[in-house]
Amino acid sequence: MTARPVNPPALQDHDALRKKFEEKADSILNGLESKSQVSYDCDALRELGVLLQHINVTDDQQSFDFKPLSEEEYSTYKIDSSHSTGIPKHIRPHYDDFDALFHWRSSWPLSDTALTYEKAFQIARYISILKDYSEKDDADNTFSIEQNSNWHQIMAEDSFNDGPQGMLCGLRIGHSKPLDLPKWRALSWRQWQEDPESPDTIRPHVMLMTCTGAVAESDNLLHGEIGPIVNAIQCRLFQDEFKQTSTFPVLVISLFGPRQGRILSARFNIDGTLVVRASDIFDFKEKNQEGFDLFMRYYYSEPQDAAEFKLLLLLKTWTSPLSTDIQGYNDTYCFAMQRELHCALGCALGMANGN
Repeated sequence: MTARPVNPPALQDHDALRKKFEEKADSILNGLESKSQVSYDCDALRELGVLLQHINVTDDQQSFDFKPLSEEEYSTYKIDSSHSTGIPKHIRPHYDDFDALFHWRSSWPLSDTALTYEKAFQIARYISILKDYSEKDDADNTFSIEQNSNWHQIMAEDSFNDGPQGMLCGLRIGHSKPLDLPKWRALSWRQWQEDPESPDTIRPHVMLMTCTGAVAESDNLLHGEIGPIVNAIQCRLFQDEFKQTSTFPVLVISLFGPRQGRILSARFNIDGTLVVRASDIFDFKEKNQEGFDLFMRYYYSEPQDAAEFKLLLLLKTWTSPLSTDIQGYNDTYCFAMQRELHCALGCALGMANGN
């Protein structure tokens, strides 16, 4: 699982590339439904058309598609420790008693996998408290880290939700062995929008937080991880707003049993292989502040297509006769068309090659 940059789909025919990704996404999901396995090792993933690689999330240089919030910036956000002005009283046990909650037992019958799901969900609840109540220590800006972010939950009226969402919602309909699969679902799906009044500032990137009652291993991917990733890409491919885009990076905060998690970064390669880069597994049986800090920095990461995104806006207004030659352009990867665009393109291609 040696990490390497994913080849940019730069010179491929745009429509053909989108069609290839649509077909590959359908194929992967059909394979998941047919096999209905809890997890897939590298060989099984290869049969599906998925390549698993490792990513060192503590090294910002390996973060090609999502740049984590800097440690310095994240350190400016703090939770007020007082009961009166900080976390509400009814929520505090999920924060103060996080360690003890690992030993929680339900008062009603739960299967082992259902109990595992509930414990994994405790991580999500803790992250939710961090995002809602971590406030900036600045007299001129006392907003929470969530309020200061450009990441927003994709709303019901967004065309993203016109696409297929069975895997995002954890539906077992169509699976050959539905009872073999532990509960899973995407707890949230988010997109980056710099200006709430301007849809043109929405990036193609998608961020998910998933939760499942399965237990992961470092050399495999879970059904409840692959399915939501592919579903999210499908939903983007269905959107008219992104018809000029073929590459949709997906970041996943993946939570699973017994109370662990990891960070995944995924997108289709030029040959139609879904490349998923997985971090080490972080243990949260006890409050792992270092792990939570890292997950929060990625939860508020910045999509890495700034140069290409600006280039797309520039190309939309470009009046040169050569503009007809750029129909294969997509807003994540592009190639040089004019001397005047050399600097922006150099930046774009530099990021495409992992530099």
